[in-house]
Amino acid sequence: MVTKELLDFVRMQLSQGSNREIITNMLLSQGWAVSDVEEAFKAAAPVAPPNPAPAIAAAPVFQKGPVLNQNQAAPFGNSSASASMQSAAPAMNLQAAVNQIPGVNQAAATPSGAVNPYAGFWRRFVALAADSFILSVIFGAILAAVGASVETTPSWLSLIFGLVGVLYYVVLESSSLQGTIGKKIVGIKVTTLDGNRISFLRSLGRYFAKILSAAILMVGYLMAAFTARKQGLHDMIAGTLVVKSRETGAGRIIGTFIAIVILSSALGAVASKYAGAKLFGGLSLGSFSKTEVSRSRASGQN
Repeated sequence: MVTKELLDFVRMQLSQGSNREIITNMLLSQGWAVSDVEEAFKAAAPVAPPNPAPAIAAAPVFQKGPVLNQNQAAPFGNSSASASMQSAAPAMNLQAAVNQIPGVNQAAATPSGAVNPYAGFWRRFVALAADSFILSVIFGAILAAVGASVETTPSWLSLIFGLVGVLYYVVLESSSLQGTIGKKIVGIKVTTLDGNRISFLRSLGRYFAKILSAAILMVGYLMAAFTARKQGLHDMIAGTLVVKSRETGAGRIIGTFIAIVILSSALGAVASKYAGAKLFGGLSLGSFSKTEVSRSRASGQN
C-alpha cells in the first residue's frame, strides 16, 4: 500500500537530485513492494493539466480589425477579467493527484513523515559492540589453542590478529552482505553514495580512514550523530553511506546491546585465567598489556 510517508520520501530524494534507480534500491531494501514504489514515482512526477483552457477566440479579431479605444474594448478585454480567465484552468494539484491513487493510505500520513534511510549513531555503536565481541571470541579461542595469554602473545600471533581484524571488516563490507555480522544484526549496511555495493579497495580505504576518525579524540565517529546523512569522517573520506537494510525496533537494538554485555561478562569470568577477556575490542575485565590494548583498538573499528 502506498503511504504519504513513502511519497514524501520520494519527493524529497527527487528534489535533491537523487537518481530514480538509487531511490528504488533504497526502498526495496527496506521492504517496500515494487508496485508501491512505481505508484509513488507516478504520484511524485509533475502532472499536466487534463483539460487546458482554450484560447480566447476573439483575440485574433483585435489583431486584424481596427484599433478599439478603451471604452469599446472594455466588454471584451478588461485586463483583470482576462487574467482571471487565463488562470481559471490551473495545473492539477499534486496532492489531489495523490488522493486519487487507489490504495493510498491517507490515515497513515504525517506532515513530516519522510522515510529516513540512514543509520544513526546508536545503531552503529551497537553494531561495533557486536563485532568487537565476535572478534574477542575469535582471538580468545586462538590464544587458548596455542596456550598463550594476552601478556605472552608472540609477535607473529599479534600480526595475525591485526590481519584478521582488517579482513573481517573489509571483506564483509565489500561482499554481497554489505556489512559485518554486527551490522546485519541491527539491520544496517555500507553503500556508495549512489546506494551501490562498495568495492574491496573502497572498503579498505574506509577501514584505514577510521584511524583519522579515532585520532581526533573519536570526533570522526561522533560526526555520525550530527551530519545530515549520518556520515562519520571516514565515510566522507571514502565516499560511503551506512543505511538501514531493514527496520529494526529500538527494543531489539537495546536487547542486543544488553546481551553483548552479559555474554562479555560471562566470557570474562571463564577466561580470567588468560589475563582477562577483551570487551568491545579494547576494554578488559582483567589485567592486560598496553600492546594488547593498541592491537584490539586497531581491529575493533566500525
